[in-house]
Amino acid sequence: MITTTTSLHQERVCIGNGRMVRANRAGAMRSGLTLVEVLVAAVILSVAALAALELLAATDSASLAARRQAMASIEAERALAEAAVAVHEFRSPTLRRTLDAETGGETLASCTVEIRATRETRALGADGNANAFRLPVMRLVAEVTDTNGDSIALLERLTPIPAEGASR
Repeated sequence: MITTTTSLHQERVCIGNGRMVRANRAGAMRSGLTLVEVLVAAVILSVAALAALELLAATDSASLAARRQAMASIEAERALAEAAVAVHEFRSPTLRRTLDAETGGETLASCTVEIRATRETRALGADGNANAFRLPVMRLVAEVTDTNGDSIALLERLTPIPAEGASR
């Protein structure tokens, strides 16, 4: 069954299975998408692609920041271990050094590791009363900062101070 409807510029022909096919005035049959439909589809796809790229960039940036913080924590822990050894060897535990690509990796190049030390006495025993045992400790604080001075990692540790004359 073929039915036809006409309009000002084109004619629509319905062929047996209900599928509409366009025909121009000259009678040439045409099926498919118009240029406007293609352009709308292209715009929708490009917006979706841009959203996916923005999401990828955001996750990459977050991954880099997490990696940098993890590497900074490792460097701070390494500096705390060196400072604890210095305390036990009766040397000054304070230090400040700038990391290069070899020691801190590319992620922490030009960052600074600083150890600050404060001598304290801790009371060990029941409620800190007069019968409590007093223990001298060194509070070690390691901070890794970037080139702007912003803190990337901050770790703290208490290490006991050995008695003078103690065996090394």
